[in-house]
Amino acid sequence: AETACPPSTEGHTARCCADVFASSPAPLFFSSIKPSFSPALAPNPTQWTDLSASSCEDLGWSNAESFGSTEVCGESDLGLGGCSGFVTWSEAQEFCAIAGARLCSANELTSDEARGTGCSLDRQYVWSSSECGDNSYLTASGGSFAGAGTVCEEATVARILVRCCADLDSFPRLTPGISSVLKFRGLRGAVGST
Repeated sequence: AETACPPSTEGHTARCCADVFASSPAPLFFSSIKPSFSPALAPNPTQWTDLSASSCEDLGWSNAESFGSTEVCGESDLGLGGCSGFVTWSEAQEFCAIAGARLCSANELTSDEARGTGCSLDRQYVWSSSECGDNSYLTASGGSFAGAGTVCEEATVARILVRCCADLDSFPRLTPGISSVLKFRGLRGAVGST
């Protein structure tokens, strides 16, 4: 079986390894890697958010200090090729990933990370990255002032819109090609974009 940290032949006294946390299932080639952490200490997947492949600065998004956290920015159309239209959850995830962004978590949406960023979505439901059941994700109003809360929707529903988030600091960039494969397998935040 393949391991995350192959044995060292260089006589190091200490070696460090990292576990992969993702809000999406791991691709098949990660299936043989056994995590070395206690599940009780792992982040709650409904609260964990992967870093975006591109930073707010990379994307030209300057609203990180407008609402919510100063570590996150959001957008509805700038740098995304326009408004999304109604899409399924996987189409929403891809819409954001292509630009180097990610879907906002439900918490980020209810904290107004992407509020007022265009496409008239402040009073519309948008997809989040937060799971709420088997193949289901939370949707939230694009602006908290609408008072709509969150609703759990099946990922195949195609009547939800998209707002994307990015992080002040993006995930480190790795070998060209690897990030694209992982991005389209649903791990857009697991590695940086090329």
